[in-house]
Amino acid sequence: MIVAIVHAYALCRTVMCVARTMVSPSLLNLLVMSGETAAYIEIWVRIELSVRRIVTVGVFGIAIANVALLLGLYRSGYEALVQLVMLTVHLMLVVVILQCRRLVADVIRSTRDTGMLAWTRI
Repeated sequence: MIVAIVHAYALCRTVMCVARTMVSPSLLNLLVMSGETAAYIEIWVRIELSVRRIVTVGVFGIAIANVALLLGLYRSGYEALVQLVMLTVHLMLVVVILQCRRLVADVIRSTRDTGMLAWTRI
């Protein structure tokens, strides 16, 4: 059980580091976006009440479900627990998208981008 929790913590930290690398508001970010957008995403990555919460709920929820399965939880209970964790994560993502819906709409509609996101819209 301890190994599962340690792996969940390491995975959580890795996801946070990758997210910071992808969207840092400096000149070294990997995704092309405006400074305001990068700063907003960086705030969501850094603050405890945001992406860290989403990642923590997802990673540790699945880890707890796996530990419960090892301790004798029925397979149907395990699947229900995993679905409940994923529902919670998706609802948290919906809240983030609703909070910045205009920004997301502008990114989707943008025709002057030449980055990877513009290529995927083709």
